[in-house]
Amino acid sequence: MAFWFQSANSYLGGLKPQNLIVTDPDLVIDAALDEVQEILHG
Repeated sequence: MAFWFQSANSYLGGLKPQNLIVTDPDLVIDAALDEVQEILHG
């Protein structure tokens, strides 16, 4: 979990969650949810 906060995230446009948690917490939550959701194959 700590590693995820310190890593660049493609959902966040290459930014790190730790850099956005104060200014845009909803976006960080969306990125976290995206990270743990199952991959759906069509």
